[in-house]
Amino acid sequence: MKTYSYRKWLMKIMAYIPLLFFAAVFLVPFLWLISTSFKSLEDPLFTIPIEFLPRNPTLDNFRHALGLLRFWPSTFNSFLFSAVTVVLTVFLCSTAGYPLARMDFTGKNVVFGLFLSNLMIPFHVIMVPLYLMVLRLGINDSYLGLILPMAFQSFGIYLMRQSFASIPKELEEAARIDGCGDFRIWGTIFMPLVKPSLTALSIIVFVWQWNNFIWPLITLRSRELFPLQLMLIGLTSGMFSANWRYVCAAATLSMMPLLIFFMVFQRYFLEGGTAGALKG
Repeated sequence: MKTYSYRKWLMKIMAYIPLLFFAAVFLVPFLWLISTSFKSLEDPLFTIPIEFLPRNPTLDNFRHALGLLRFWPSTFNSFLFSAVTVVLTVFLCSTAGYPLARMDFTGKNVVFGLFLSNLMIPFHVIMVPLYLMVLRLGINDSYLGLILPMAFQSFGIYLMRQSFASIPKELEEAARIDGCGDFRIWGTIFMPLVKPSLTALSIIVFVWQWNNFIWPLITLRSRELFPLQLMLIGLTSGMFSANWRYVCAAATLSMMPLLIFFMVFQRYFLEGGTAGALKG
């Protein structure tokens, strides 16, 4: 028994060693970013070995970054862009996922297959046609042109379809006996039951849109509409002229709302990640 116990502990240690290694690899750039944001002009930046602790810590980098970024207007733009996209995505994906999971109609599997095939197409492939559509509709350089093309996610349809399919059929049959129609069943019975999946989808879309850079870059021209991520490029005017202390401080500030949002809702994210996994 003791030999088996030792072997079991040895296997756990061998499994954790590569995990700890990869965790350290991913954490080193993040720790360097945080450390550099607090370094003064006298502190060296690019040293080997890396100096994670600032010699003369200062908050001046954050003060300058706040002014250069137009932090509060840019944060408002990012939050508005992300929040409205989340609301539209949740509505569209849930209304598309419900009939694919609970209704029988001709070509249902074909439609679902087309949605799944869309997951294989990188955004950069459809970026130019999507921009031309926005341009011809006359909604470029506006919140509408920024939000509408991002409000439809094939991944969200797949997630909601799987979640709706996992709900017992008896609930739907009881609701129909009581006289409920499809829209009422979707809104008052099914939507509360898939709340973990809705929360997971909301977090994923919010993170995607908060970090979205390429679409605002090609769509927006007015500086007052720029989200936070797009304003960061103004701090890196050149590889050798950029003040990396300001850049790191600005990047740290841009991550804080996202980290807080994820920490608050991470329990729902983990629950939603496994929702609908038992029934396809």
